[in-house]
Amino acid sequence: MLLTPFEAYTGTAIQTDWSGGDGIWGPVFDWGDEFYMGTNIECYSDPLNLTLLNIPLEYTVDGYFDGTKSVHSADINGDGYMDVLGAAFADDDITWWENVDGSGTSWIENIVDWGFYGASSVLSADINGDGHMDVLGAAYYGNWITWWENNDGSGTSWTEHTVDVAYNGTKSVHSADINGDGYMDVLGAAFTDDDITWWENVDGSGTSWTEHTVDGYFNGARSVYSADINGDGDMDVLGASYGANEIIWWENIDGSGTSWTEHILDSSFSGASSVYSADIDGDGDMDILGAAASDNNITWWENVDGSGTIWTEHTVDGDFVWPVSVYSADINGDGYMDVLGAAYIADDITWWDLTGFLPDGSLESSVLDVQESPDWQIIGWTCTEPSGTSVALQVRASDNSSSMGSWSDTLTVPCTLEGILADEDNYFQYRAILNTTDSLITPVLHDVTVTWNLTGIEVESGAKPYALYGACPNPATDQAALVFSLPVDSRVELAVYDLTGRMVQSISGEYEPGVHEVILDCLACGVYLVRMTSEEFTATHHFVVIE
Repeated sequence: MLLTPFEAYTGTAIQTDWSGGDGIWGPVFDWGDEFYMGTNIECYSDPLNLTLLNIPLEYTVDGYFDGTKSVHSADINGDGYMDVLGAAFADDDITWWENVDGSGTSWIENIVDWGFYGASSVLSADINGDGHMDVLGAAYYGNWITWWENNDGSGTSWTEHTVDVAYNGTKSVHSADINGDGYMDVLGAAFTDDDITWWENVDGSGTSWTEHTVDGYFNGARSVYSADINGDGDMDVLGASYGANEIIWWENIDGSGTSWTEHILDSSFSGASSVYSADIDGDGDMDILGAAASDNNITWWENVDGSGTIWTEHTVDGDFVWPVSVYSADINGDGYMDVLGAAYIADDITWWDLTGFLPDGSLESSVLDVQESPDWQIIGWTCTEPSGTSVALQVRASDNSSSMGSWSDTLTVPCTLEGILADEDNYFQYRAILNTTDSLITPVLHDVTVTWNLTGIEVESGAKPYALYGACPNPATDQAALVFSLPVDSRVELAVYDLTGRMVQSISGEYEPGVHEVILDCLACGVYLVRMTSEEFTATHHFVVIE
């Protein structure tokens, strides 16, 4: 005679969220969103996914660029690779380095101008609309805003043009179409005069300019940039104030560049020396990068909802000696945004690859007290393992929460715990182990589940617990098998949802005791959730479908 679900009692614990952080040894009665200890693990940015930690990888463009003040990136010679530009304050140089093979590891130096008095800023843009990337510069001692025409597009022949010869203490230059007329205008920051200014490119040729003021009282104006921060289609303006330790952006109210509203991003960014904007996290809105010279800090702020009113701060490098300029571009052509920095005292031009995942990491759960005498059944988990990556688990159980004993052998697939854990040990802990052989990709752990029966209750020989083991394989391609088990004759409801919450498939029926699999097909690429309901048992797992 088969036992009822209440007689064949099965306990289940599942962890799907680690965003509460570490430091909780336990014992706990529910894992919740906390854990004991993690090494090289990222668990906060996406609460439903555990990944390897992403650490910026550092590369040097030039370590002897005397008094470097500014850094920028553009494809100067039109070969499809992102080159790097720099302004050397001590040597009065405007220079660009050719990215020889596009990897960002081999560079050839080229001079644009070696007599630019107090070179303090450099930028590249097509100022005259001829399809070639020109170069702009700001000279602090010369009080000049200048642009050099890239005559044939090769970056070897230049013609100099003047925008302003009396911009007092100019520190920064930038270019954007501020008024939406289709021509590239020029922006400047004047440190001595506390000015943020833009010059209108009247006819698009770069030979006739009209001056406009954004802010005439910006204390120690050190850097200027332009981007559509709030996503309204108009080019806004950003500034870094060295004197006030501020990062600010001004909203271009009607798109004409004549009316501005000030928004403060950070008012305690010590020695704010550079500001820049790009979609750093790839979510479709413009984030902001800043360099703080006094704090030796390069930081980026995440534009949380795209409105420019809610920001989350992230540190790129907190020990970059006297950073004075920062920029973002895909230097090595891998499809991800990298970060460029200029260090004045160290004479360095440096770039960081932000996509570098550490090769391995691990997380130890809090100790779970199941509050009964368990007959351990199944350890299961769902994960995404791109080629070259892996997710594995170790487990241990004890009757003393302060002495959990040794970890099990490494488990590479969900399995029974029979022969691994001693029955009746009521304290349980798992260790998740993530590895990658490619710094550009990481495995992802979605959830961990452990099940047990209550010892002392007789279960028919060979009976399985209520359990949903997830999809196999995961990730899947053309089809996936949903695997589940039952201790008794039961009705099972399986529902598959996409990430919008739309149910895309449902399966129901009566099943005998044991392990079953149901085949899913015709699913588009994406992430799915499957929910199993049977008697009083419910469980949910993630799985992924790829091409």
